[in-house]
Amino acid sequence: MNVSGQPLNSSGKKTSKENRQRYYEREMTEIFESHELTLYDKLNQVDWVLYRISCEASAMGIPSEYRASYVLPKVKDMVEQIAEERERGTKV
Repeated sequence: MNVSGQPLNSSGKKTSKENRQRYYEREMTEIFESHELTLYDKLNQVDWVLYRISCEASAMGIPSEYRASYVLPKVKDMVEQIAEERERGTKV
């Protein structure tokens, strides 16, 4: 084992599993970072829509806990629906 407790092969080198994990991490970081700004902008837009929904509901006297318990499952359902439509090759 090396100083961090990771197993070494018989020649004292890091295992192929550890090399594979480092490769995955490096590639995923590059892929994610190439889309990060677009994703951030889209999530920011969603946040503003949810904020407006919350403000309107608040103006109607609906408590914060109820607003969250109502909206979050609906948003989750929308995300799942969008993924299903993408997988089927359809779009809303």
